[in-house]
Amino acid sequence: MCGVAVHQLKGTANAWWDSFCGTHDDPASITWEEFTVAFREFFVPKEMMMQKAAEFRNLKQGTMKVQEYVNLFIKMMRYAPDDTRTDEKKQYWFLQGLHPEIRVLMTAGVYRSLRHMMNKAISVGKEVLDYHGESSKRKRTDHMSLPGTFQRPWYDPGDSDDDLDYNAEVQGTAPIAKAPYRISGKEYDELKRQLDELLEKGLIRCSVSPWGAPVLFVKKKDGSMRLCIDYRELNAVTLKSKCLLPRIDDLLDQLKEAKYFSKIGLRSGYHQIKIREEDIPKTAFVTRYGHHEFTVVPSGLTNAPAYFMNLMNLILKEELDQFVVVFTDDILIYSKTYEEHGKHLRVVLEKLCKNQLFRKFSKCEFLLEKVALLGHVFTAEGVLVDPNKIEAVSNWKTPRNVTEIRSFLGLAKYYRRFIENFSKIAKPMTELLKDKVSFEWNDKCEKSFQCLKDKLTTTPVLTLPDLQKDFVLRAHEEKYPTHDLELAAVVHALKIWRHYLLGNKCDIYTDHKSLKYIFTQSELNMRQRRWLELIKDYELEIHYHLGKANVVADALSRKSYCNLLTGEELPTELCAEMDQLTLDFVTTEQLNELRVRCTLEDQIRQAQKDCPSIAELKEGMEKGLLPDFRTDDRGTIWLKECLCVPLDEGIRESILTYAH
Repeated sequence: MCGVAVHQLKGTANAWWDSFCGTHDDPASITWEEFTVAFREFFVPKEMMMQKAAEFRNLKQGTMKVQEYVNLFIKMMRYAPDDTRTDEKKQYWFLQGLHPEIRVLMTAGVYRSLRHMMNKAISVGKEVLDYHGESSKRKRTDHMSLPGTFQRPWYDPGDSDDDLDYNAEVQGTAPIAKAPYRISGKEYDELKRQLDELLEKGLIRCSVSPWGAPVLFVKKKDGSMRLCIDYRELNAVTLKSKCLLPRIDDLLDQLKEAKYFSKIGLRSGYHQIKIREEDIPKTAFVTRYGHHEFTVVPSGLTNAPAYFMNLMNLILKEELDQFVVVFTDDILIYSKTYEEHGKHLRVVLEKLCKNQLFRKFSKCEFLLEKVALLGHVFTAEGVLVDPNKIEAVSNWKTPRNVTEIRSFLGLAKYYRRFIENFSKIAKPMTELLKDKVSFEWNDKCEKSFQCLKDKLTTTPVLTLPDLQKDFVLRAHEEKYPTHDLELAAVVHALKIWRHYLLGNKCDIYTDHKSLKYIFTQSELNMRQRRWLELIKDYELEIHYHLGKANVVADALSRKSYCNLLTGEELPTELCAEMDQLTLDFVTTEQLNELRVRCTLEDQIRQAQKDCPSIAELKEGMEKGLLPDFRTDDRGTIWLKECLCVPLDEGIRESILTYAH
């Protein structure tokens, strides 16, 4: 039965046929099916057959004409004999690959054979083409969910725009491959099921790539298992994208006066982005069931969130900052009224449907007055910390190493806008994160840890700023006695609130009257000139605010008992404040003259006498080894015009306090 075909065999193929016939008693009885199976097993690798079979199952018409799709389908059928044994199976796979618009029109029909279905598809395709015109070929194709059904979409990125194709450009390096991780028996069953599902949808394909990342499973909140690929080695050599994710604080500032919220979570969002053909082998991963690679962007790649964020910004560009906040695959819709919210929701859902972005219903919430997103809870009153995060903080155990400290501070810093003086409170713990500092958990660290926990579990509700209105700043210059430091208080306030004040008019009120004329002052020092250059970036006016009208009074200038001429004993609280200023009183010949000078230099001079390092400096100076150092008439050591500060923790703390 194979006589005609075998006469066409030459060379190695002819030698194989002679050998194959030698294993049969009657070569003439060899059937065509036996011949083709044996021929493919010998000359075509099994992996290649599997890959071709997967390509057949994932075959889509895309932008091809129906006749071109028919020709390719017939050509590819031979690579998937198990899927095309019956005419019903052939019709099923042919129908699945048709363009969605043609497939919908073909679904209700009854067809005698595959040829009958193909002829009908060609006829329907011509009608659709005549209706839409030659120029109506779609760029984004083949995501289809029939009305009234809940089937999963068949993902096929099609001919996506080159600018949106994922680029996994790596620095010059050899391919990286790692051995598979060990997983449990039940996880192997889940792995096989998920691989079959991904192959069926066309998200992955068989691979012969030299790259290979291991896989593992992570349990989701609902108890199901998430397949994760460990791309850490690939991410380490991948060039980072310039499309950075936005600051969450900037996103939250848009929600002022919003009363109604809806949250939409997308399903398999990254799978909407196609990978460049030359970068597909880099996504390869290895399992017990073979080598596979992604044709769309998988989770875990370093640039995936930024690329998807760029896609979402392009799709919802007109709605951003109007009534939509987007962070990767999470979409928040906010409105001031119920009727307005319905219109906004319809606009967003229509755009998602138009661009074939599918939402996951379990991750969606609609028409709420309070919604949790990105670790925050949004209400009409403002924003507060998510209660679930508060519970996690309250149950947090005392850190036992640097890694646990870094983990706790990572969560705490995310909510630092809710905690006043966060840096000062966290300082004992952040000191332990420095290089060459041994881990020693002391009372200060424990106090810092407990204080942050208390403040995180009792956070206030923050009112969001109204960016449409002007801002008012009131400078508070406690312990700043000079004109420059009064100006520094203003500059510092402008830097802190820069992201709110730039582009908005603001009025600054100060009780230092001379600042009112800083813009018209004829003579300025270099520091003042530098600060004025910074201030000119803002649209502002400086107003004089009478000191008596200041509600927050300064300790030394507003209390009646601060008059030293009363002769009364000063209260303990005021004495403590005076001591913090490190001031001393100088007596003079006139009773009505009082001079105040800083005692910090005297403290440094006294500390130099007891410091071993200063003693070594003196020995070097006596030997002539340190020409830049000198000693004044009071025995104090100076480096040129700078006073040498000894290694004394108290002195250095005093200097920092005095400087700030």
